Amino acid sequence: MKFNLIVLGGGRGSRLWPVSTEDAPKQFLKFENSSTLFQRTISRNLGLFQNLYLLSQEKYFFQLIDQLEGGFKEVQFLLEPYPKGTLPILILALLNMDLEDYFLMTPSDLEIEDHSSYQIQIEEIKRQRDPNHVVIFGKKPLYPHTGFGYIRHQCKKVIEFIEKPQKEIAEILIQQGECFWNCGMIFSKVSTFLKLINDQAKDWFEICVKIKKTQNESLLTYPTIRFNPDLYFQLTTKSIDHAILEKSQNLVVEPIKFDWKDCGSFESIADFKQSRNDVLLVNSTNVQVKGIKKKIVVQNLTDLSIIETEDQFFILKL
Repeated sequence: MKFNLIVLGGGRGSRLWPVSTEDAPKQFLKFENSSTLFQRTISRNLGLFQNLYLLSQEKYFFQLIDQLEGGFKEVQFLLEPYPKGTLPILILALLNMDLEDYFLMTPSDLEIEDHSSYQIQIEEIKRQRDPNHVVIFGKKPLYPHTGFGYIRHQCKKVIEFIEKPQKEIAEILIQQGECFWNCGMIFSKVSTFLKLINDQAKDWFEICVKIKKTQNESLLTYPTIRFNPDLYFQLTTKSIDHAILEKSQNLVVEPIKFDWKDCGSFESIADFKQSRNDVLLVNSTNVQVKGIKKKIVVQNLTDLSIIETEDQFFILKL
């Protein structure tokens, strides 16, 4: 029995355009730090898991190689020929593991600054593991954020998922209590989660079993698995949340004890510390500026995020 780390390393680079692009999604970027979100995801999990499974797309393979550091007993790449959501590539990753293994799945674009608190809680979850439960992670809401998914629970048993509610609904959820922001992380025994998939998405499970039989394994810098493009193209796009988790009955939510930031919006990345000295705010408040070369002056404006890249400016009302 082993503990495996699954890192989702794909994406389309659209949510933070033009800071992130299709060729360079946000997990490969540095936000006022010396390392990227992907590198920090790998770093905080070193020592917690024996094997690393990197799930991504073919076009990001060399970026992943460039940013990957050692420390795992084994590293396995699984590369999609086309982006088809998180469900099929996760199924294929689990089909390549031992049924008695456990896994933690995490996005590669989360910001968690306190690695020590994170590692302590993950070790605690590993020790207290229940082979029959699927654990998802939640953060107590700080305010009625409309860009996050919410998890309603009763004594940690998941009752309902609510995806990006209107502000009025988010306010009611917070007032009622027993709800968390969905952190996008899953911990489970491999056999338990595969059974869940087979129960909730049997057609998908059977298609992925067929795709696995034709997978191509090669050894470049790391062991790498690729899949038949024709078979993979036949899949429709599905997410783990919509296809599996929202229909399941044996989910428990674990409140996180570490800091957590989803970097899926300009409002979230605006909270990163700024080290620039060439930004001048004149009679302006709540203005977040991310720039590269030019001196930026903001006058008589409020509640803005201003992004400068090599060849574009992007201005967003917060």
